[in-house]
Amino acid sequence: MRLNLAPPSIAAAVFLAGAATPAAAVGHGGDDGRSTPVACSTTALISAIETANANGGGTLSLSKRCDYQLTDAYDSTADGLPVITKRITIKGNGATIERTGDGPFRIFEVAAPDGDLNAYDLTVKGGSLTTGGLYGAGIYVQRGAKLTLHDSTVTGNTDTTNSGGGIANFGRTTLTHTSVTDNSSNSSGGGIYNVGKLTVNKNSRLNNNQTLVEGGALYLEGGTAALDHTTIDGNSTATTNFGFGGGVAVEEGEVWLDDCAVTNNTATAYGGGVYNEGKVVLRDTRVEGNSTTRTDTGGGGGLYNDAWLEGYKVKVKGNTSARGGGVYTDYGALTLRDSQVTGNTALTEGGGLRSTWVAALTGTTVSGNTVTDASGHGAGIWNSYSLVLNDVRVTGNKATGSASQGGGIYNTTGGSTANSRGNLQLLKTKVTSNSANTTGGVYTDRQFTVFRDSAITNNTPSNCTGSGVSPVYHCTN
Repeated sequence: MRLNLAPPSIAAAVFLAGAATPAAAVGHGGDDGRSTPVACSTTALISAIETANANGGGTLSLSKRCDYQLTDAYDSTADGLPVITKRITIKGNGATIERTGDGPFRIFEVAAPDGDLNAYDLTVKGGSLTTGGLYGAGIYVQRGAKLTLHDSTVTGNTDTTNSGGGIANFGRTTLTHTSVTDNSSNSSGGGIYNVGKLTVNKNSRLNNNQTLVEGGALYLEGGTAALDHTTIDGNSTATTNFGFGGGVAVEEGEVWLDDCAVTNNTATAYGGGVYNEGKVVLRDTRVEGNSTTRTDTGGGGGLYNDAWLEGYKVKVKGNTSARGGGVYTDYGALTLRDSQVTGNTALTEGGGLRSTWVAALTGTTVSGNTVTDASGHGAGIWNSYSLVLNDVRVTGNKATGSASQGGGIYNTTGGSTANSRGNLQLLKTKVTSNSANTTGGVYTDRQFTVFRDSAITNNTPSNCTGSGVSPVYHCTN
């Protein structure tokens, strides 16, 4: 049923006259198990929210699978519905609340200090913001306010001038078994923009969102985000040459990804899957099929790190980039434990990993990665600073170009005499069955440290012959 939004005076008159179907909350002061049915009418929905706010909160039960269509902003504001100022629970029953008019406005705003919106089985759709300085075309959560979505969908919302196409969270937001899909923003956070506390769990999905610059699915400009059993798939940045974090971008703050899948996301420049300038911790997470599109620069098809990144039981697989097909750590500390970096591709440097800062890999396999440029370097690993490999297998990596070097590892000082440059240590590590045009195992222009129980063997056409220093200690050819 499509009904135009009535002015507040008309809405009040309808309510006082007594609609055939009850429309307004009776002020239970929160969700205490009772609920007020809301007729399949935009006017009824607005009246119910107004009354719930006035009576200290309430629980509203929407008409089953109703399409509540918002044709105009509420009371000349930037919102389609009254601002949520108290604890209100909405039982959606499969209903949709969507903007259908031509005018730009978001769907929900949750206000501090007492605004607390809980929604179940509800779709929030089509919000639009076109004025600078406004956040969250679908839902805007003010600092100090709360939002909880269960079994719900936030989709098709667009902020053309700012951030947070689907949701902008400055307060506390929890998404449970909820999808944030097909939203977009002009600046950052196509799906979600966050500076507050964000929790996403129980098979939620952040899919097919797009932003112009940073964080196709999720962008952190501060605060924290904890994602558990969540899929981040098919998101992207849209700028031609300048985009960061096709899936997730962290400028400030901390993100934890537990048992998540970061797949098939695309960034223009850096971090097809994840771009980090804060702190990122990944556990039991798969980073697969992500990419960056620039071929002249950029990097980190799967992960790009410029601050602090830790990975535990992480699979970085099948990602592509100009540099650092799987992982690129640049002026940031990287730790990978019990992980796999496999089947990634770079054009020029570091098919599996490119590191220009401090990196440590433990109990990890780097295998089947490729560098394709004619003079490509380091199909498995490219290092120019400090790298420690402990109980690592570097195997089956290929630099395919006619002038390529370092099928397993390419280690370089970059022409620097500093002791920190080209500092490579192998502990209980095997570099085997890798190939390049020259120096199939390890290319280095500085002697590095090989501890016992390590080996560089069976690489093609040599293990270390062709390096910038000769002979390479502890390397048999």
